[in-house]
Amino acid sequence: MSENEQSTRPPVVTPARVIAAICVVAPFIAVLYVTIYDRQKPEVAGFPFFFWWQLLWVAITAGLMGLAYYVVRREELARKAATAAVESADITTSESTAGTASTESTESSTDEEEGDSQ
Repeated sequence: MSENEQSTRPPVVTPARVIAAICVVAPFIAVLYVTIYDRQKPEVAGFPFFFWWQLLWVAITAGLMGLAYYVVRREELARKAATAAVESADITTSESTAGTASTESTESSTDEEEGDSQ
């Protein structure tokens, strides 16, 4: 990989990926750290805190995973669009450079043919 490719590459750790990582890790911490919810009170609809805390995190986890997916997917689409734009600009630049070179070589071969015929 050349230095030019490395310098134009977007960073691997982006704010979107940090947000997605937090969305993925937060439910694990909230449910696996038992001392947070190891108690009976307060009760909601007759359920002790222990049960409704875990049930609440099922819904919260679904929302956080959806958010993480949305954020990462949006970043990937933006990254692909940026890459495609850069590649199309590179292709356009190389085609215009190649077109100029082929025009010059055609002109020089025409000049040589005219010199041979005289």
